Amino acid sequence: MKYSLCNDWFFTEHCDDAFLRGEPAEAERVRLPHTCRELPLHYAAPKDYEMICGYRRYFAAPESGDRLFLRFDGAAHQAEVFVNGKKAGEHRGGYTAFTLEITDLVHPGEGNLLSVRLDTREDPTLPPFGFVIDYLTYGDEIKEMMGGMGINSIEALKGNRLMLRGVGMTDKELEILGISHAGE
Repeated sequence: MKYSLCNDWFFTEHCDDAFLRGEPAEAERVRLPHTCRELPLHYAAPKDYEMICGYRRYFAAPESGDRLFLRFDGAAHQAEVFVNGKKAGEHRGGYTAFTLEITDLVHPGEGNLLSVRLDTREDPTLPPFGFVIDYLTYGDEIKEMMGGMGINSIEALKGNRLMLRGVGMTDKELEILGISHAGE
């Protein structure tokens, strides 16, 4: 079963530990996909888009006892993901999807806090910087998962893994989970 988590996010341009823990903070309500700051068409200096920003939202975890995964279609450019204040994982590179297992971090049948710290600063070891791509593609876009965000969905794997059939998953994810491609 898949759940979209694109709605009901709170965003701040000034992420700190208190924000990640769900403490009161100045934040705007957003929907994913989202960009940290809109830039002028013909001019942008690094100070206009480089920041460490944060996203958070609450979600209800199913009581089923199934394994739970978060799938991000992208989060530019260095993401740290937290569930209920505990680090679930991190990912470098805004142009690749990633999946994190969160089974041991959620409270089944209760509200859970999902927080993401995004570092949008230029890093010469990550594209598009380091002369890898010759155009500006930054802005901390979080893509919708299942439709287009960076923190897009929770996937609960139920029963027989072959029933999931691997739709929409990368070869690496399929290998890790022991799932076949649809039709195999």
